[in-house]
Amino acid sequence: MGFLHSIDLKILEINKLLDTGIIAETFKLGWSNGSLNLITPIALDLQEKQSLLRKSYEWYGKLNLFSDVAKAENVRFDILTTRPSNQQLFPAYDTALSVIESSDATIKIIEESSLEAYTEQIEKYLPIVETDIF
Repeated sequence: MGFLHSIDLKILEINKLLDTGIIAETFKLGWSNGSLNLITPIALDLQEKQSLLRKSYEWYGKLNLFSDVAKAENVRFDILTTRPSNQQLFPAYDTALSVIESSDATIKIIEESSLEAYTEQIEKYLPIVETDIF
């Protein structure tokens, strides 16, 4: 997660367990601004259309299963992703994002082109850490 280079990742470590009774997963990074935003990287820079779509179907299912618990706990999933390097897969990538976005969970898609603005948004909500410079 090199895009968070300006943030000390220890501040973002939350290890938040979401457990529905059917599925459980620990989300390592997150931040709060009234809701708990779980940083959820989903690698979609894959080499084959079917692999890319299969991954989106998997996350669609996971997000739907987590949806009720996440809403009860005021959780949003911040999905971090990048376009495939193979431009021929852009249409499949767009379809994959549509699949993920159609889940019942509260999500925000952050693509590589928006990562800097996303990092700046996070920084506004982080605690100020005072250090001695003398």
